[in-house]
Amino acid sequence: MEIREFAEGLLFEPGLDNKLRSITAWTDHHPGPVRSIPAWPHRTAELGLQQQRKRSSFPSLHQLEQSPTERGKVFHFFANHELLAIEIMALILLRFPEADPAFRESILHTIFEEQKHMRLYLHQMLRCGLEFGALGVNDFFWRACANQTELSQILLILGLTFEQANLDYCLKYIQAFQRIADLDSVNVLQIVHADEVGHVANSLRWIQRWHPDSRRDLWEYYAQNLPWPINPVRARGSQAPFDVEGRTKAGLDTGFIQQLRTHGYSRGKIPTIWYFRGGQESDFYKLKNEAAKRTQIQATLGQLYLWTAANDDIVVSSRRPTTELQQRLLEFRTQLPQILAPAQLKDWQNRKAGSLEFWLWNQNDFQEYKTLIDHSPVWQQQRLGNIQQRPEFGYHRQRSIDLEARLADQCNHASLEFAQGRILSAHQIDEYIKSATAGAWIVKPVFSAAGRGQIRLDEQDCRQWLESRARRQLLHNGPTQEWLLEKRYQKVCDLCFLYDAHPNGQYFQKGILQFETNNAGGYRGHIIARYSQVMTPDQLKLLHQRDSSGRTLVALLAESIQTALPEIWPQWRGPVGVDAMLIQDKGRLKLRPVVEVNFRRTMGHLALSLGRILYPGRQGRLQLGSLPNPEPWQARDQKLFQGDLPLLDTNGNGPQAWLRVMPN
Repeated sequence: MEIREFAEGLLFEPGLDNKLRSITAWTDHHPGPVRSIPAWPHRTAELGLQQQRKRSSFPSLHQLEQSPTERGKVFHFFANHELLAIEIMALILLRFPEADPAFRESILHTIFEEQKHMRLYLHQMLRCGLEFGALGVNDFFWRACANQTELSQILLILGLTFEQANLDYCLKYIQAFQRIADLDSVNVLQIVHADEVGHVANSLRWIQRWHPDSRRDLWEYYAQNLPWPINPVRARGSQAPFDVEGRTKAGLDTGFIQQLRTHGYSRGKIPTIWYFRGGQESDFYKLKNEAAKRTQIQATLGQLYLWTAANDDIVVSSRRPTTELQQRLLEFRTQLPQILAPAQLKDWQNRKAGSLEFWLWNQNDFQEYKTLIDHSPVWQQQRLGNIQQRPEFGYHRQRSIDLEARLADQCNHASLEFAQGRILSAHQIDEYIKSATAGAWIVKPVFSAAGRGQIRLDEQDCRQWLESRARRQLLHNGPTQEWLLEKRYQKVCDLCFLYDAHPNGQYFQKGILQFETNNAGGYRGHIIARYSQVMTPDQLKLLHQRDSSGRTLVALLAESIQTALPEIWPQWRGPVGVDAMLIQDKGRLKLRPVVEVNFRRTMGHLALSLGRILYPGRQGRLQLGSLPNPEPWQARDQKLFQGDLPLLDTNGNGPQAWLRVMPN
């Protein structure tokens, strides 16, 4: 039989028997001319790709153990993939009759192996009581390949992408069936896995023969020539073990394997974009040496999002993670998110964007990232439009004063201490302190700055005010510069109340965490645990005081903040953090409900997200700065079980961050 005639039967004859017909002798004397390809391969009605039938999802590992029918579903999916591979290879033989005869014969042998796989899958389905065609089938492989006009493009998609990913999926389900002692299924998948290694190797061999540049840098060739919209992430199994050994046997080089393992891209979900831009507050006021600090902060702490972003998301970072950090990340997640440089956001094209989670927005951003914003959801554009009208509004300390005033009206509780701070010019503060006879004060920049630029005054500073360094610092930017003046308290500990305003305007409480600052008010870290698990009995006694309605003080405050925040900025959509403080006031423990409010994502939100990588039952601490004697870390089931995990590149340059498992 001519190879052409055999291929026509596979593609144009609808019956399953025709798709599985085998031949033992063939010739290739008449491979041409080019044969037109149908929109869909001809199949029987129950297997038709054009049928709009509801498709099942892959069963969970628990479902595999509970039901033979669920196990049959796995093989139904796999059988359809094999059938698609058979049909696509028949397409190759008919569309490219002029191809090297040795290549055409290698495709023929691959078809024979795909038919073998399909027979094995059909047998396993019958064992499980499921017939082929009982479920809706997916046409993704066909749509990806059918319209390609270059042979190498089809090999890149089918051989180096879909069949390469099948190495991982085979391993995933070999392990799954081993757990439930289904050895017949294990044996079938081991046969398929061994053959798939050869299929990947065959595609690689011909691509490298036809395109010598692929031998110099296979990853660069692959990433640049894989047809859009297929992305290299499709060459790796989703939620599956990454088969380094199988890829190595197929001839893929170490560099390619490492690049693929750490490559991030969405598999179809519209990505959320995470961009850490800490330090941007300095654009709203002037502090010395802020530009250099901000660049360093963004380049390093921006990598924290690599731990918390979803697989389909995008993390923006001016510094790519080292191989060491990438390997550490893959101990805790199945794949990395896509990583883009800031400049790539400005050239955003032909791709939808989801929520734009910039740490902070400045006026220039709305023009620089206009194309990106235009590709984001309508609610996102409306949100950014509100920010653009007054980008500094959510970071001005007047918001803290406004929130405190509303809470003072709502919460009549003797254990709450309201600071009653005021926004004054440097000249007004100067005159006030000149006339003050006693007291301790704190002077803060009017824009939240993580403790930077604060002036702390005790009674001695006030007595020697005219000659003090603090006065020179206050007046440095001129007498009209605005500052927040408030009473200085003896701090016991810091708390943060975390919220998120959804697109419909409804607020949700995300959590309450304790955090730590240094003596100057600079951020040091968060304790990732329920506040009630880490606070002292005296502190809990204060927070859990009940009013006449039975509500605790902390619950009253959390609910009151949630009610008041929409009144402060009705148009805001997104995360909000409110910092509070336990203080000692004249020997009595009190709660100061509002130290600072930030209408943006905060380190508290980030710490809360990092809690997802802690092993169940473990408490953690997010800690910024050096750690003198870090304990070796240990992962268990992709969770941090013990030790001190470095979250950033530990090359000694720039900030450091650790996730420490705390003793229970």
